[in-house]
Amino acid sequence: MMAFFWGEHRIDYHLERASRKTLAITVKPDASVIVRAPENADAEAIGRVLRKRASWILRQQRYFDQFTPRTTPREYIGGETHLYLGRRYRLRLRTCDTPSVGFVGGYLCVHTPDPADAGQVKATLDAWYAQRATEVFAERLTYCRRIAAFRDLPAAETSIRFMSKRWGSCSSAKLLTINTDLVRAPRLCIDYVLVHELCHLIHQNHSQEFYQLLSVVMPDWEARKLRLERLLS
Repeated sequence: MMAFFWGEHRIDYHLERASRKTLAITVKPDASVIVRAPENADAEAIGRVLRKRASWILRQQRYFDQFTPRTTPREYIGGETHLYLGRRYRLRLRTCDTPSVGFVGGYLCVHTPDPADAGQVKATLDAWYAQRATEVFAERLTYCRRIAAFRDLPAAETSIRFMSKRWGSCSSAKLLTINTDLVRAPRLCIDYVLVHELCHLIHQNHSQEFYQLLSVVMPDWEARKLRLERLLS
């Protein structure tokens, strides 16, 4: 790990040397910085480029920070409020040999062998959220691909898992990864994240072209993004 200072800011980065002619800087979704430099580039030349791009690096890090999920710590006790598809439900805990989750009378009922064991309640609820996320995201992804069909999006694999830093991501290998916790948000916010990542199948960056495409596919994406941030921050 290397670092340089720009004003009061310390910027850490990983330096990779390769057989290339130009220096490239990448800011990843977790805010880490990768610098790929020619094998013969000297430290002074690399430093000049980094200082020149410092403001851009910080902007990218702030941008990604907007998408960092911020959820309130949970105790997994009766009466505690949990979200599902944008609606708040209070937990009702019941004793049952077979763990399960369901809606009863407007409550989110969690059945476990020992309801007083917060670990059991959390594990049961997490498994339920994961199952629901798989079903809901598949449905919404079909819809989102349909509204973006005019761009003939390439095929992509989809992975659903818990992520601490992102609601979603799209790799250069065309793998869409969606945060399980997103199932807590309303469908319109889920659609925003999915469309955002689908647009990355065309533009693997946050360039002007990327935002133009995002705005064409989903003209109200900014309002959806704001609602997601307010609800799950």
